[in-house]
Order: sequence, then C-alpha cells, then structure tokens
Amino acid sequence: MIKAVIFDCFGVLTEDGWLAFQDQYGTTENMEVLSYLNYQSDTGQITYKQFLLSVCKSTGVNKEDARRIISAAYHPNELLFEYIRTLKNSGYLLGIISNANSELTNYLPKEVLDLFDEITLSYQVHAVKPEPRIYQSHLEKLNLSAEQTIFIDDRDDNCVGARAVGIQSVQYLNFYQFQEDLDEAGITIT
Repeated sequence: MIKAVIFDCFGVLTEDGWLAFQDQYGTTENMEVLSYLNYQSDTGQITYKQFLLSVCKSTGVNKEDARRIISAAYHPNELLFEYIRTLKNSGYLLGIISNANSELTNYLPKEVLDLFDEITLSYQVHAVKPEPRIYQSHLEKLNLSAEQTIFIDDRDDNCVGARAVGIQSVQYLNFYQFQEDLDEAGITIT
C-alpha cells in the first residue's frame, strides 16, 4: 500500500530554468562543460556562485541574465499543487527528491514547501538522480520501504533509477496523465 508520494521539483513542481538556459545558450562546444558544472553544483562540489560564474565564462552570458533565466524562471505548477494539497489532506506523506544546488526556498514559496514532510536535495547527500543513494536516503528519512512509495519525475532515466531501488515510479508528462497514472497505482483521494 502506498503511503508516500514523492515528487521531483524542476520539471514537475516548477518549470526548469536550467534546461531553458541550456536550450538557449548550449552549443556543441560548451554542452559537456555545462553538464559537468551542473553535476558539480548539484552534488555540492562547487557553490552556486562558482557555478554561475563558470557558466557565464563558458557561455559569454552576463551574470544577471544567466541568474534570471536559471533561477527566476521557475513557475509553480498550480494545478499540481491543488492536487498535492488533496493528497496531503487524504493522509499521504509527501516528499521531494531533487537535483538541486541550493535550498528550494530559492525557487518555491515556504508555504508551498511546508506541504512536504521530507525534502532530499542532491547537494546535501552528494548524489544526483538517478543514483540509488539519493532515493535510499529519502526512504531512510521517511522510515518507509520502497514498496510504500511512488515517485514522480519528468525524466524517464530518473524514474528508472527509482524503480531500480524498488520504488514505483510515474513519468510526469502532463497533469491529467499523471492523475490517471496515480489512480491506476491505487492512490485514493478522500
């Protein structure tokens, strides 16, 4: 029986500004460097400030424009948050597992984050999705088995990573597909 519903942040709870930045400024010459900088930042190897400066150096984009696109371009998925409130009121534990280089209060309001019982961020556990350690760390915090959880992510490789540790997973394509998939998984709203 599912007791906890765990969400990805960027691409599910919010739009992903980093992907938008890469789409706009990534080239065949700098994509490998940008990906590595993102990995270093998400695993806590470099600070956000170091990440931002290195990204600007690699792309030629000024710091303020880069910050605006990467950080300020996040918009909460309001329809999804209405549903999340219903899940919470129905007794489900809620969680977030995210590849992030800083606290989520930089991207979402505190009152939204307060809906979640546990938040596991890659830079804190020094592992990124789809590495098993990030999912296992979250399960330990929830004190639940993998079979008691379901994970939602927009990226299939992260869903595959969750399944590899025994967590049921749904790839988020849009709200209505997501809601249908949770219904099929036995999630009941009261």
